[in-house]
Amino acid sequence: MKTRFILRNIFFSLLFLPIIGVGQNKEEAKKKTMELFEVIETKNIKFVANDMNTATLGFNAITSDPNTVVVKNDSIFIDLPFWGRAYQADFKYEGGFHSKTEITSKEKKLNKRKSLITYYIRTKTETDNLRLVFYVSNSEYASLKIISNQKESIDYTGTISYQ
Repeated sequence: MKTRFILRNIFFSLLFLPIIGVGQNKEEAKKKTMELFEVIETKNIKFVANDMNTATLGFNAITSDPNTVVVKNDSIFIDLPFWGRAYQADFKYEGGFHSKTEITSKEKKLNKRKSLITYYIRTKTETDNLRLVFYVSNSEYASLKIISNQKESIDYTGTISYQ
């Protein structure tokens, strides 16, 4: 009788042990996400793109350099290649997104359930209005969607760091 009781307790404790471990990891992920949510507007952000994806031409790896977006205070520095359809281009068009401009508006949102931070930035270049949407996970990986008036929207995936 006693051994049955002991074996039953051991069985149930081993059965629920993985569930307890997973719960702790989720709590750590939520804590890290909350820390990143506070850090986003206080530090400079550097996004380095590794891949890009458009609706018409699909997925491509980025092998060129520069391929970064840097957000410093109220300024944004964009140097990204573009692979897709341009609706309008100037004579001096050099391809890609290349600008150093002021940010006109920014907003951040936190999805606690998914541990995902969404960071919206609007900016104007000489000839275009850009909307940038960062999707930041609690690791160093992020996704960036650029919506332009002159080009089709494009998604970039890569790494993000805070300086």
